[in-house]
Amino acid sequence: MNTTDPGAENSAAKSRVDTSLVRSFAIVAIVNSHMEYYYPLPEVAIGGLVGLALFFMATGMGMNASRNTRQLGFFKWYGLRILRIHPSVIACALIIQIAIFGEWRHWHFGIPVTGSFWNALAAIFRNDYVDNLVYPLSTYHFLNKILVFYVPLYFYVRWGGNYKHVVGIGGGVVLCGVTAIPDIRLQLATDSPLRSGDLNEPFLWSIFFLMTLLGVWASDNPWLFRKRSNALTFTCVIVLAVLYLGTKFAMAKLGIFTEGFLLLYLFGILLSLALVVALADEALLSRIKKSGAAVRWCTIGLGTISLEIYLVHTQMYMHRVGREFAFPLSFFCFCVASVAGSLVVHWIANRIRERLQLLFAEGP
Repeated sequence: MNTTDPGAENSAAKSRVDTSLVRSFAIVAIVNSHMEYYYPLPEVAIGGLVGLALFFMATGMGMNASRNTRQLGFFKWYGLRILRIHPSVIACALIIQIAIFGEWRHWHFGIPVTGSFWNALAAIFRNDYVDNLVYPLSTYHFLNKILVFYVPLYFYVRWGGNYKHVVGIGGGVVLCGVTAIPDIRLQLATDSPLRSGDLNEPFLWSIFFLMTLLGVWASDNPWLFRKRSNALTFTCVIVLAVLYLGTKFAMAKLGIFTEGFLLLYLFGILLSLALVVALADEALLSRIKKSGAAVRWCTIGLGTISLEIYLVHTQMYMHRVGREFAFPLSFFCFCVASVAGSLVVHWIANRIRERLQLLFAEGP
């Protein structure tokens, strides 16, 4: 067994990093990016890339700091991940998709009886019941990626090599560069305005996996979260935000430098990392925790139901809730419906988890 005091100290340092405010900021950024039909100025609806990056980084940090990742066998550990995610997915489907919007009337199995093996396999995941209750292939882009990322990340976190992050992050950067080549060639040929959603799927999977690896790296480097000048931290955040938004505006609105989207993602990753450092600051979190209940709930509290907000707001967005009203009533209706639905889904999901935990704890 390789248990040394420095490793124990490092593990203790990692466990002290509180990402609740990071998750709160992430979900606000993701929701804001979907509000183009609710704002008078659609350009204000930004933050999707940064919000997802923060979610993936926070996930990597949480996995690396968890004792379960190192102590439990893979199948038991992955089962706990399923127990964390799927009760919320199922509760959202039952309450929002089925009970409120009646989507079940249009769900179908869609599994072909003929065709190649790969077509049949793909059709299984396009099955509405699998898509909405088991593996969200088409709807929740964070979940469909993280459920796959969990597998290599489990072994990556347990790997104790001296050059783990050099190999992992370096390999991730190379993979991002290779998978970006088709889109770079396309942009050089067409020079049309670019949206992140138009990029090829292998690149998007690669970039978000890299962000998760960066979360593991950040958790392994507690010096990032040591006390330092707040002015320096927030100056870095502002400078990187200006670079990110400026590049995004040039590419999406002016239609220039569209082949340089890798630079946009670089600024997005650096901005997300700077935000993690700023939002995980112990002094900031301490001040928030000493504030009133309303302040705590609107900041740290959102992080506790961030998964449910992500699920419910996606459904509200797809069903255009409140869009028939003018601003600001449309915005207000959407936010109230999303938060209220998230609280209900969160409560029901917790009851499902409790029942399942009791069931598995009893055993045969």
